[in-house]
Amino acid sequence: KARAGTPLSAVMVLHGSYDSALGIMEASAMEHVAEADSSFIAVFPEMAQCKGISWGYGNASEVKFFRDVSNLLTRQYLVAMDQVFAVGHSSGGSMTLFLQNHLPDVFRGVAAVEAGLPEKQEWTGNGRPTMVVWNHNDPVLAEYGGEQLYNDTLSMLRRRDPTGAGPSSVEPLSTSGGVVNAELLTWPARGSNPSTSVVSWKSSAPTHSWLNPTNIKGTTLDASKMVWQFFKNILVTPS
Repeated sequence: KARAGTPLSAVMVLHGSYDSALGIMEASAMEHVAEADSSFIAVFPEMAQCKGISWGYGNASEVKFFRDVSNLLTRQYLVAMDQVFAVGHSSGGSMTLFLQNHLPDVFRGVAAVEAGLPEKQEWTGNGRPTMVVWNHNDPVLAEYGGEQLYNDTLSMLRRRDPTGAGPSSVEPLSTSGGVVNAELLTWPARGSNPSTSVVSWKSSAPTHSWLNPTNIKGTTLDASKMVWQFFKNILVTPS
């Protein structure tokens, strides 16, 4: 348990199309990571339309909703205003990519699991540190462009990097069970471009599932743990 009076971080976990807050809570198991760490709380918002197709990118009421949730967390749950993060799966991940650009004053960092750019649009802000977890054998991502969507997403996230350079480090990750290839790619903050990390992996069988041992049998990789570690690193990195 967190010590009394110690500010907490909050991680909003956004579900995908035709899913629910309960569904992503079970699939991601982020609440178990929160219980083990005790320095953050996991929050599971739900679309305005129950099991709808997408979050309202650019919709004024949706933007207000996320501001209101953040304000509620800071008022009632001892959450520090500068320690609110978001991660989403599928269309929920596309929404977090939208939020890091359009609500950088609300979110310290975000992550997108099995998700790419929500739509072609003009992003004028600098954005926030972002992690992308991408399965190169995901049939849903393939429907939306596959590798082209992957490259477009990274290009957008690195658009303000003055060097245009590739990742500063590439770390091999464990491959076992249903994971045949996995590595962690890292770009540091450069110029006005915030840091970016990518968990690039490939499943043996096509799947759109959240990466963890429950959903991908035999693997030791856990997207929720890797995302929270990414967020923790943001907290100790000078702005």
